[in-house]
Amino acid sequence: VQKKLENIYENRKGFPYSVKDKNGELPDSACTIMDYQGRIVALVGGTGKKKGNRVKNRATTSFRQPGSSIKPLSIYAPAVDMGYIKSGSTTVLDQCITLPNGQKWPHNYNGDYGSGSNVTVASALYRSLNTVPARILHETLGVATSYKYVTENFQLKHLTASDKDLSPLAVGGTNGGVSTLEMARAYAAFGNGGRVYDSYSYYRVLDRNGKVLLDNSKPTYTRAIKESTADTMLGLLTGVTTNSSGTAYGCAVSGLQTFAKTGTTTDNYDKWICSGTPYYVCSIWYGYNIPSNLSGTSLQIRTILKQVFGDIHQGLSRKRTFNTVKSELQDN
Repeated sequence: VQKKLENIYENRKGFPYSVKDKNGELPDSACTIMDYQGRIVALVGGTGKKKGNRVKNRATTSFRQPGSSIKPLSIYAPAVDMGYIKSGSTTVLDQCITLPNGQKWPHNYNGDYGSGSNVTVASALYRSLNTVPARILHETLGVATSYKYVTENFQLKHLTASDKDLSPLAVGGTNGGVSTLEMARAYAAFGNGGRVYDSYSYYRVLDRNGKVLLDNSKPTYTRAIKESTADTMLGLLTGVTTNSSGTAYGCAVSGLQTFAKTGTTTDNYDKWICSGTPYYVCSIWYGYNIPSNLSGTSLQIRTILKQVFGDIHQGLSRKRTFNTVKSELQDN
């Protein structure tokens, strides 16, 4: 998997057409692929040929705003877990809230402030509406609970105290950032029954005398959300790839259930997609190294995901399911 991912990133296979920024640089990208017990099976921290050792690894040390990719972690999963959202058919008013200063906030991606009608949670998630998660956060969930879920349960450790607010949690306009490694680890919870595993690269490390120095043969985890919550979120996020209104529509791997969520940040500086199949969970970031508007980028980040998932799932059985994943974890 690592070899295939390096081939994609070195040759920018499947990458959108992009224009160079004012410094003459093309947008860069990072990607982390994990299994559902924390094992990092592939990780690439930049595009093009590797130019040296110990260079900047954007997959692990570059922390950028997550945009809408934070919503399943900060809003929808916590609200399901707390019982505020019963299912995808639960309805919420699609309308902005009014802040204490009288300002209407937020607007949706198309610039409107909501339809003024009730919409299902499923529809809001598929279309990545901003008004619905903002209303859930403001009226029901509360910023303290939401912040606890993202920083403690889902372990996004680089958010700051200033992110304990409406905009960072509802629409991903954070002050601290996230990495692809953190996001892959967090999103794995939707496919493994609600667990967040400690991530690792090596199974075991021995010294020359056979003494064990490092042992990850028994991965450890904490429970982020209930298993029932994970199952509900898995169904909702699968709809993002299968429903024609979904922002990741068409990204599903043929024959395999595939979940996903996209994210775009303020001023179109960063693009994200976090996705999973019964084999792997993947997180991809795309943007300029020095944040700049990506308006010259054609198509979307999902073209990278389709290339990655298309390559790494070649030859794998289509019989594997997320129930298989959970069964294997129960056995362990």
